[in-house]
Amino acid sequence: MKKKVLFKVLPLIAVAWVGLAMNIACKKSEDNLLDNIRVSNIVYSNCKHHSDKVEKGAYCPDTIKMSYNNGILYITHRNLEVNCGFQYVNVSINRCNDTIRIFENGIPDNAADCMCDINNSFQIHNLKGKCTIIIENCNPVYCQTLKL
Repeated sequence: MKKKVLFKVLPLIAVAWVGLAMNIACKKSEDNLLDNIRVSNIVYSNCKHHSDKVEKGAYCPDTIKMSYNNGILYITHRNLEVNCGFQYVNVSINRCNDTIRIFENGIPDNAADCMCDINNSFQIHNLKGKCTIIIENCNPVYCQTLKL
């Protein structure tokens, strides 16, 4: 039981540490075109299938689709792995210069002792210029540079 809890807690601590380090390392600039970005319209499916395995990456490969129109980036993430006891999906972003890191999390993330795949889609507003999009909890991590 302690191993299962440890495997659930360690990734959360690592993500929080990386986010904190990025916030300290990046200085917000008044003239940066990416300062006003925001996430909206988060829509997600129910679990497609359950597994008693708690290990991440034991399911279908993730698929990311992106499209851009009038300053809005539309993202669809198929087979996002979440805890099967999740109630909703939270999407947060962290901007460092021209790099946007996206974190998708099923909340709560430790409600049950199983994992499942869902589909999640959302929009990011006010993106302009050139930026690199990194989706952190994709399996494997997704990275794409866009010229918007």
